[in-house]
Amino acid sequence: MPDVAGAPGDGPRTMQRSMAYVLDKRGLKVAESPNGDPAPTLVLQGAMKVETRNARSHVEIVWTLKRPDGTELGTVAQANDLPAEMLQRPWGDIAFSIADAAADGIADLVAKTTTPPPAADDLRSEEHTSELQSRLHLVCRLLLEK
Repeated sequence: MPDVAGAPGDGPRTMQRSMAYVLDKRGLKVAESPNGDPAPTLVLQGAMKVETRNARSHVEIVWTLKRPDGTELGTVAQANDLPAEMLQRPWGDIAFSIADAAADGIADLVAKTTTPPPAADDLRSEEHTSELQSRLHLVCRLLLEK
């Protein structure tokens, strides 16, 4: 799992480490970098966009699960408005809260990609939404193809 692209300050590395930690606690083995590790079976990439207006920052994070060949398997998206100064401080608690809010959706996505594909007649789209009940109030949405 590479660093999270687009996060300000110490966010890229802190987000990556927090996500690796919470996924590990959910039983998913995560390699921080594919260098020197056995070939990964799945790759999780995080990309963040931050738009700051006045004293507020709108933060969007998209976690994309891919096969090593680049085939996209699904995404988990989060969005929230925060006080801008929160992103200028060390990301420890913020990164953990964001990762924890997305981890169940990512774990569900991993589980769905490791089960046999359904028959063509059974394909349908499904959307899951959950909200983190904390001071960040992050919304996590998981889009899956069934």
